[in-house]
Amino acid sequence: MKDKYVTAILALIGGVIGLHKLYLKNDLLFVISLTFCWTLIPLFFGIYEAFRFWNMDHHTFNNKFNRLAINIYKET
Repeated sequence: MKDKYVTAILALIGGVIGLHKLYLKNDLLFVISLTFCWTLIPLFFGIYEAFRFWNMDHHTFNNKFNRLAINIYKET
């Protein structure tokens, strides 16, 4: 199960190469961020997403990124 604070820290520290995208299992956006890291555009998106994840409600984060893990947990 993914944590919103870990995601926010990864976005802040490694947002330039898309580490938070890799953590969230979004491989396509990770490759795009890695491809364009030399332009520093992913850095700005990473900083923005770090604040967005940090301020996001736990329920909203779980519904968006941990939906499968929550459904498996509820069934057992």
